[in-house]
Amino acid sequence: MQTVGGGLPPLTYFNTSGRAYPDLAALSDNYWVVSNRMPVPWVSGTSASTPVVGGMLALINDRRLLKGLPPLGFLNPRLYKLQGEAMFDVTEGCHLSCLDETVQGRGFCAAPSWDPVTGWGTPNYPALLAALLDQ
Repeated sequence: MQTVGGGLPPLTYFNTSGRAYPDLAALSDNYWVVSNRMPVPWVSGTSASTPVVGGMLALINDRRLLKGLPPLGFLNPRLYKLQGEAMFDVTEGCHLSCLDETVQGRGFCAAPSWDPVTGWGTPNYPALLAALLDQ
């Protein structure tokens, strides 16, 4: 695992036992959204990226239902079974948003395959649709 700033953040800043996160990532910067019929520019963060991934999964569920398959349900086991297949692997960039006097510039960087910054990567919708229609 790559780190920035000479090491890992303090152990209280991440899960040291059990499940790690995130499972996947999505672009979260400079979205345009519409609220009460009014365009709102430059929305960023999880509030921007989560609905995009949710929309992709809703479209996949729709195709599964049309094929007579059940909806996906809890997705995480399927993502780990795919081992990054159907995702765009993010291999550059570092998580630096928890910079304070305790962390002192230490953080996680993206790396090939699963990493603690982007999980398995960002969804490749056509490939994810194909992979999840076969399961």
